[in-house]
Amino acid sequence: MGKEYPHAGHRERLREKYRLGGEQALTETEFLELLLFFSIPRVDTRPLAETLIEAFGSLDGVLAASPEEIRGFANLNGSTEVLFSVIRYLTDRSAMRMRECDFRDPAFAADYLPGQFAGYKKERAVLFYLDGGGSLLHRQTAMSSEEDAVQLSLRTVLETAKKVGASALVIAHNHPNGIAKPSSADLTATTRMREELQKEGLSLLEHYIIAGDACVPILGKENPL
Repeated sequence: MGKEYPHAGHRERLREKYRLGGEQALTETEFLELLLFFSIPRVDTRPLAETLIEAFGSLDGVLAASPEEIRGFANLNGSTEVLFSVIRYLTDRSAMRMRECDFRDPAFAADYLPGQFAGYKKERAVLFYLDGGGSLLHRQTAMSSEEDAVQLSLRTVLETAKKVGASALVIAHNHPNGIAKPSSADLTATTRMREELQKEGLSLLEHYIIAGDACVPILGKENPL
């Protein structure tokens, strides 16, 4: 077995933190540090991530920077430039497609959402933050831990909605057991979430249960609360 390189343990811990908690478990610096793992091997990427965040103000600022703007930072290389360029392209492409989406439409949800959960053997929730016209402003993922089902933090949801300027939400989560039927816990959590969001002037437009190719709306007429 080859000799383990320095920082290998830290890298694996950060990967595991993301695997268990999703993007909301990481700070912007940690998220950038994780991205840099893919282009900068065997080096502690934390100092570089901190430097880039400080220089460009945020993770979004770093990823939006041109190749000319990011050249010259210590440890940055051509592979990192390519990585950032690919991320920008995919982000722009996804944003263009999302502008054409209507998560309020059950037909669209039934066609689009099942594919977002394909292959996941643990529960996963995806929150779509929308503006008053139904356009997507932000997407957030919450992952289950090794033993627990997904637990959505109302505080985190409210903070994110305020940050992105959302006025409505759509939630989708999967049932890995293959049964697309809301549990009593799903119904209770949805009722509570809707009531708490309403107090803050936010609307929960729908909560979909995904299992395989099935997509069942909890708030729809077929599943009234």
